[in-house]
Amino acid sequence: MLKIVGVGDPVIPEDTMEEIFRQQNRLRGQFQKASWGVRDPGQLQYLRSIYEEKGPAAVPPPRHILEQATDAQILVVHFTPVSEEILAGLPALKIIGVARAGVENIDVAAAERSGILVFNVTGRNAEAVSDFTIGLMLAESRNITRSHAALLQGNWRKEFVNTPYSGVLRGKTVGLVGYGQIGRLAARKLKGFGMRILVYDPYAPAAGILEDGCETTGLRELFRQSDFISLHARLTAETRQLVSAELIRDMKPSAYFINTARAGLVDHGALIAALQQKRIGGAALDVYELEPLPADSPLLKLDNITLTSHLAGVTQDTYRLSMELLYQNLADFLANGRQDNLVNPAAAERPDLQDWLAAQG
Repeated sequence: MLKIVGVGDPVIPEDTMEEIFRQQNRLRGQFQKASWGVRDPGQLQYLRSIYEEKGPAAVPPPRHILEQATDAQILVVHFTPVSEEILAGLPALKIIGVARAGVENIDVAAAERSGILVFNVTGRNAEAVSDFTIGLMLAESRNITRSHAALLQGNWRKEFVNTPYSGVLRGKTVGLVGYGQIGRLAARKLKGFGMRILVYDPYAPAAGILEDGCETTGLRELFRQSDFISLHARLTAETRQLVSAELIRDMKPSAYFINTARAGLVDHGALIAALQQKRIGGAALDVYELEPLPADSPLLKLDNITLTSHLAGVTQDTYRLSMELLYQNLADFLANGRQDNLVNPAAAERPDLQDWLAAQG
């Protein structure tokens, strides 16, 4: 019988992992609960910011789970880091399931060298993040949060940094950097506001973008033309600091920059300088180089920015859905070889893994 170990964290606890495993009843096997050991959400955000930049080996490894998972064939995690050191202590492991789209907490290269498959979950929070993106556009351009903050201080504020160019969304141009599930949903929703939509995504088929009523363009042209620029790209070695100082200099002085994707996509020093010097209209950020945001962050001193605490994908139905989708993906793979959301398909071709899969049949 398969042994499956679910390692919980403050966002998806191990009890929730087990509850959904029992309810779904599609992935057959013995389920054992374990915990990363991090219980404070603030500490979780801090550790995430480190491994998203430097990899899972950069944070203290959860060695205590090795004894519980030493004979496990499937390891299920959410934010728990799985480094090469941890993989070396799990000789029976064949599959890692990550209940999120990002796999920065997994040493995927080490897993592939060991013939371990890595599955993730895409689309779990696409609706939530695309909704939130539009909310940030409105909040920043219409001064919603700044007005709220002023009223709490007893001030009836009517003038803001962007007052000379604050306006409606209709007729404006929005540039989407990345056109995966979140970017596509954001585009469809923004169409309802009567916006022109430019898309930069070298991996998305141009025909599909055009069918959605959007326009394809180069990255530099997108930054030059857009009234709103919203990031929806994955963070990889190639996309790190994709938004450079040069691109930020190309933005209109009335344009707004929105990031609900990854902080590492942006040259934050250049963005902060542009905001301090009021060379762009404003920004709205949900992700940061270091989380929680330090008290001395220069972002907190700006009056032309909207800041939220990494909330875009945070809904309870999102977390439950991510576990359901992950278990479904793993069950489908074991039953009929479907490779939906398999991050490293080359590892599935290894003869030893093929033999193991055949033995499960």
